[in-house]
Amino acid sequence: MTRCPACFRQSAAHGTNAAPGTDACHCGWRADQAPVGNSRFLPLGTPLGESYVIGRVLGHGGLGVTYLAWDSGLDTRLAIKEFLPEGLAGRDPGTGHVLAHTGQEPLFQHALDRFREEAKTLARFQQYPGIVSVYRFLSANGTGYMAMEFVDGKTLGDHLAECGGRLDWRGAWALLTPVMDTLRQVHGAGLLHRDIAPDNLYLTFDNQVKLLDFGAAREIAGGGGAPRSLLPTKGPYAPEEQYRTRGEQGAWTDIYGLCATLYQCITGRLPDSAPDRGYADTLQPPAKLGVDISQAHQAVLMKGLALRAEDRWRTIGEMQRAWEKAEAAERPPVPLPEPPPSLPNMQAPGPWPPPNGKNDKLIRYGLWIAFLTLVFTILGVLITALMFINDPADRLTSPEDDQTMGTTPDGVFAHPTTPDYANWRELQRIQAHLGGSEGAICLDDCIRFSPDGSRVLTGSWDDTLKLWAVTGGRIGEAPIRTFKGHTSDVDAVAFSPDGRRVLSGNDDNTLRLWDAASGERLRTFKGHSGWVLSVAFSPDGQTVLSGNADRTLRLWDAASGERLRTFKGHYGLVLSVAFSPDGRRVLSGSWDHTLRLWDAASGEEIRTFRGHSGWVRSVAFSPDGRRVLSGSSDKTLRLWDAARGEEIRTLQGHSNPVRSVAFAPDGQRAVSGDSGGVMILWGAE
Repeated sequence: MTRCPACFRQSAAHGTNAAPGTDACHCGWRADQAPVGNSRFLPLGTPLGESYVIGRVLGHGGLGVTYLAWDSGLDTRLAIKEFLPEGLAGRDPGTGHVLAHTGQEPLFQHALDRFREEAKTLARFQQYPGIVSVYRFLSANGTGYMAMEFVDGKTLGDHLAECGGRLDWRGAWALLTPVMDTLRQVHGAGLLHRDIAPDNLYLTFDNQVKLLDFGAAREIAGGGGAPRSLLPTKGPYAPEEQYRTRGEQGAWTDIYGLCATLYQCITGRLPDSAPDRGYADTLQPPAKLGVDISQAHQAVLMKGLALRAEDRWRTIGEMQRAWEKAEAAERPPVPLPEPPPSLPNMQAPGPWPPPNGKNDKLIRYGLWIAFLTLVFTILGVLITALMFINDPADRLTSPEDDQTMGTTPDGVFAHPTTPDYANWRELQRIQAHLGGSEGAICLDDCIRFSPDGSRVLTGSWDDTLKLWAVTGGRIGEAPIRTFKGHTSDVDAVAFSPDGRRVLSGNDDNTLRLWDAASGERLRTFKGHSGWVLSVAFSPDGQTVLSGNADRTLRLWDAASGERLRTFKGHYGLVLSVAFSPDGRRVLSGSWDHTLRLWDAASGEEIRTFRGHSGWVRSVAFSPDGRRVLSGSSDKTLRLWDAARGEEIRTLQGHSNPVRSVAFAPDGQRAVSGDSGGVMILWGAE
């Protein structure tokens, strides 16, 4: 298969990545485009090592260049970072080799050694979702190269610019929460980052936040780190101890950079540099700049920005707990139900009966009600028994009358047993789509059982949907149908209640309706202002629900495409949505680590589920509506009681973030998919 030499997707000459009506790739490369010479960058197609090929430039800065590359051994894309420090070295245009400038050889070699150390540092965090993985280090062309995980997205600085320079304060905290979790892990491993800033936080298009650039990192105990001449300009994100030769640094150092970033996000202003603040501290609290933030939350932020290290939070966890305490203080207290009338033997010790005529009357009423209830209960039991004795055959419920009934081996209908959740385990594992970033089982909601349980639908970043047969409790090894036509990543899929139609959400801001039997596209829904990250049909098939990158849920008329209602309340992207079986409730999962239950008719929030330590990427109701299943970037599934919001069980087994979950129609099994393209079937034998 021929690939675009710039982005390494299938080329325009051979199909799916061509821009409509042209021979150009969607990345902008054209087959007839002459190569643009730039001696600073390696040309397209440059081989590197045994299996890498250089593609387009992803970015460049003072210390080097990052390229998109292709690994011909594993047939996957990756990023390669080349060490090429401005002022210390340049490239020979004839050979492509990097040569140190005259007199700069010792410093260049020292900086190259630090670049290698950065690669070793990143390799220590290979499995951390919040840090870009490094696969290997190469020496070539007189310099060094890091082969790294490729993540497509944008920096927080770019995101801020697109949002007009400011974010909602709750949304900004939710956005930075994964960074805090990553820093806790980094600090726990004995390292400091020392360069937290918007341009070193990367928002991927699959809704992760990655911490970049560990070039300034050092051990918490002791010195080390990059030479002072190569460290980035301190600016507003560095605390005063980073300006001093003997300044004591610790977790509080990264906390200052994190809080300076948060301050910029919510106020649109940069704090003054620490030395300037030391001379005259004019930093204003966000509330004085028009930000509608509570005093408790503001106090958490401003303590993280304290000039003196000893006045700041000592750990990330301490700061997060303080924020949670501020959150709890804002939640309205839940009113306790009125206690029922007590019988005499349930009264607290004291004189009986109380000297009160009104109480005497209430007690007599209570005793009569209890007596009559007992009499009617006994009569009901007797009548029911007599009915079954006289004609038991007529009293059996048919499956048409009661869809909750199951069948016993002798053909008699009976209520099914409760699923054996305690003994659920992995039953089957399939590589459903290509592995790597191109074949991940989409963002969140890209696994769905058909209503009759005979098929499973999956969607992927390979721009396809696939339909799989389920026979004898097992999923077929090959798909029975592949839906093609999307020109960008498929982000969500759903079956209609009758199983005849398929709905998909796309990162081009549209929903598409397909015929399940033929694979033909029936309709395209347009009008979203952001990626459609999740879709669902109502139980009657009349309406469609979507979760959006703008932090809202939207309800649509399936026939006309008219928007009916908008649900607001999440502080992050809405990654997953689902209807309850009766259609009266709506469930959503979000970037803000929570699940929320909504009233479908009014749009009001009913309940919030908390417990995941990562983004809630997928949610599903059990067939009886009593249980909720969620999948998260913390690599776990969690089972919840829908009525109480309490967690029942945590399911572990995935080695990658869980992106999709679904119950089987009988509620006895569930299926989940992760970012590695792996699908796991859960249940009890």
